[in-house]
Amino acid sequence: MPTPELQPTAAKIDKVLARIADGDIKVPAFQRGFVWDQDQVVKLVDSLYHNYPIGSILLWNSMERLKSTRNIAGFQIPDRQPSYPVNYVLDGQQRLSTVYAVFCKDRTPVETDGQYAVDHSIFDVSFDLVAKQFVPSSDVPTSHSHFRLQLLFNPDAFFLQWNSFRVKIGRRCKNCIRDSTITKFHLLQYPAARKLKLASYLKELTIPEAL
Repeated sequence: MPTPELQPTAAKIDKVLARIADGDIKVPAFQRGFVWDQDQVVKLVDSLYHNYPIGSILLWNSMERLKSTRNIAGFQIPDRQPSYPVNYVLDGQQRLSTVYAVFCKDRTPVETDGQYAVDHSIFDVSFDLVAKQFVPSSDVPTSHSHFRLQLLFNPDAFFLQWNSFRVKIGRRCKNCIRDSTITKFHLLQYPAARKLKLASYLKELTIPEAL
């Protein structure tokens, strides 16, 4: 029997988001549902921002289609064509779901109930550009110094928000931009994403290199 092969690699966050949105990464039905609370979501984003270790994820790259799978974080995500392999999450679902749900552009939920129900409001996190800290968007006071993270990888909404900051908080916003306080997320990589390949039905799918 072929020996499974581990291939450590890393991918920029925007590339990970694109792969999930394309249906490349799915959750097998035997995995538990999403169980994190908003405090854990905020702490993970803060760890990413400060480059703290957050562990790796383990993906099983396979041409085999499992009878039952779920989408990452309970959002509507297309299925891949049968001729393409799928990466199934074996370890790291909570972290990967959090990264996708906090930053993804298309936020259409899939109706689920029971153990797979997901409260998508916990992923609505903002960043205080002046205090430089992450907070739940529901706790944000009436202020123009907070930036919602779900806008970060949505170019139109991103620049609209920046223009608003430049007009309303002026010099403080310019300092934030110069310090790369929020735009650093575009350069971050999800660390050491490990891909498990079974040689019996392996077809290589390379993670795009970081720009």
